[in-house]
Amino acid sequence: MSRRAPTQSNVLPSFILITALGFSCIWLGRR
Repeated sequence: MSRRAPTQSNVLPSFILITALGFSCIWLGRR
């Protein structure tokens, strides 16, 4: 936990972006 992981910092926004894109596709498809 003491070591700083630059990859972990990029994983969060990337995961949110992918989740948002997937949710948008599903929402538009079910609409």
